[in-house]
Amino acid sequence: MSQFCSEQPVGSVPGVEDAPAGLLVIENFLSQAQCEIWQQDFSDSPGEPATVKILDSATATMKKVRDKQRITEVLELGPIAADVAKTVALAYRDAIVPFFGARLDTFSAPSVLKYRPGGKYDAHSDSEYWDPERCRWIKSIDRDYSLLLYVNDDYEGGALHFPNFKLKLQPKCGMLVAFPSDHRYLHAAEPLVRGERFVVVSWAKDKQS
Repeated sequence: MSQFCSEQPVGSVPGVEDAPAGLLVIENFLSQAQCEIWQQDFSDSPGEPATVKILDSATATMKKVRDKQRITEVLELGPIAADVAKTVALAYRDAIVPFFGARLDTFSAPSVLKYRPGGKYDAHSDSEYWDPERCRWIKSIDRDYSLLLYVNDDYEGGALHFPNFKLKLQPKCGMLVAFPSDHRYLHAAEPLVRGERFVVVSWAKDKQS
């Protein structure tokens, strides 16, 4: 895969030699105290099942559906919503922009995902879908960079898997992960075995795209 990611910066993953280009991992981006406050808030927050976007062949448009490839919940942000939004903005400013040399146009408001035992998200691209008729990936969402912030690690399972790079990362409390949103960076949340897994997600659009 390295030749297909040659325009990306050298990967930075603690403990991983020859990390995939374009993959940024920062441990302890969130403090332990921040993680504990967020986790408590998220544990008490109501949620609803997450959806996926699929191509409706009858109308040739994308539609949101519940699907067994994504078993997780999207939580409502409570009293700490402002702190989460501020932290995500700082993550873009202090980590994503300098690493990628990006000129961001916009970024999405953060979402919080909660995984329970059996929860998962199969390998997917954050901005593209596979069109079997045309045999190619089609960009359907204006996303150029993906951001993940892991809030806890007191669970079993739930590894972050990049199948194209044959790389699995076990999330840690406070860890930031960022990468381009296209299909080269297919990724999956492996099934959770025990506990609850919380992750804050956001996506950004570059001015050049």
